[in-house]
Amino acid sequence: MKKSLFDIIGFKSKYSYEESLEFSTNRTLYQLFFRTYYEHLSRAGLELEEVFASCYNELFNEEYLAEGFSYNVSPAELKFYDKCKLIIPEMDSVLKQYDFYRKFKEIDPELLEIASKNPAYDELKSLQEKKNIYFNSKKVEFISDLLFRTDFFKSLEGESLYYHVSKGITRKAFTFEMDETRLDYLEENNIISYTREKEIYFNNPKLLRIYQLIKNYGYCDIIYFTKDLMVIVDKDIEEGNLKYDNYLFSKQEIDYISYIMDKKRFGNSLDIRNKYIHGSKAKVSDEEHKENYLELMIILLLYTYKINQELDFEERSNKL
Repeated sequence: MKKSLFDIIGFKSKYSYEESLEFSTNRTLYQLFFRTYYEHLSRAGLELEEVFASCYNELFNEEYLAEGFSYNVSPAELKFYDKCKLIIPEMDSVLKQYDFYRKFKEIDPELLEIASKNPAYDELKSLQEKKNIYFNSKKVEFISDLLFRTDFFKSLEGESLYYHVSKGITRKAFTFEMDETRLDYLEENNIISYTREKEIYFNNPKLLRIYQLIKNYGYCDIIYFTKDLMVIVDKDIEEGNLKYDNYLFSKQEIDYISYIMDKKRFGNSLDIRNKYIHGSKAKVSDEEHKENYLELMIILLLYTYKINQELDFEERSNKL
């Protein structure tokens, strides 16, 4: 089963990025798929950086009329150590370009050049007022545990309540007293109800699907939510169950970027950006430099995806 980049981003501890077995497995699988894609392009005589460059140099202007974005590809003949040193300022530059576009709706090359400060990735705002939503109460977190964790109901033998209710299950299937108490709690909080035959059903399945996404990833991106879904989200925000922010990257994505790039948040981070900027990675093998280069490319993929998403949504909104 292929893993997306967002499958390796989730809840992490405060001082040390949580390298759990699930995280390590998902990350290894994604790195394998990404490296395979890189090798496939190389055999075809193409550079992966050229794919990203086409987005910034052509796509963003042609598709979204967002002029001024640019990306300079590092020469193919360079060793991976030199490629790493060159790609880092290009990655900083694309975030700077996005920030200029967000503020001024255009990118003036001259102003961009004289602006000395690069924006911090954890401070970049979205073009939208509402971008990511998160749980905002212990109560809704507990409800989500009851629904989606596989170890809360002894009667269910390793499957979640959400799974069984979706497939069809009655109250009679729950034989443990604690299970029945937890069902009562969900009923009292208007999460579940019963048919005449005591079959369990969800009162607001759309809201619970949103809860499931937040439970799985730590957040939910609402940029493409329909109006009816936003009514549900806004109501839950008013009730204090959810909260939103308007940052380009979610909190989980910011944590992952920091884990790869610097030591701003975690003591066990890879700190790739700082090590290449300060020249402390010069004496390792070319294979390790290649691994670090691909790590940087994965972060560039995240940058590009999020910027493209913003431009795409803005262009769609302008057509309404």
